[in-house]
Amino acid sequence: HVGDSRAYHFNTKNGLRRLTNDHTLAARLVESNLLKSDELYTSAKRNQHDRYIGKTYRVEVDVVTQRAEPGDCILLCTDGLWHLLHDDRIGDILSDGGDVQQLAQKLVDTAKAMGGTGNASALVVRVL
Repeated sequence: HVGDSRAYHFNTKNGLRRLTNDHTLAARLVESNLLKSDELYTSAKRNQHDRYIGKTYRVEVDVVTQRAEPGDCILLCTDGLWHLLHDDRIGDILSDGGDVQQLAQKLVDTAKAMGGTGNASALVVRVL
């Protein structure tokens, strides 16, 4: 993983777990306790990327492994979605269950209804 799109793992037993870290100045400030975690979503520094593909010839990529069981969901989403839908709301929507295409569309539609003007994209995959 590189950048500020996110990957999440969801199951009904444990709820939502973020698998990736944002590579932004705001995220670094939160990690250093110089910015409150809830300010991450509104900070002007949330769009200042410190690691992304194309910044340099070589880029450090984060690799995460996650054990998943049948029925679990993996969500990949852009910052246009998670800037507006915080983790608890994302978890609520995924807990509704149902078709993964409909879940992804509901996430995007909810972000847009909250005033989203950026690229809000979501891909939901269910483990079989």
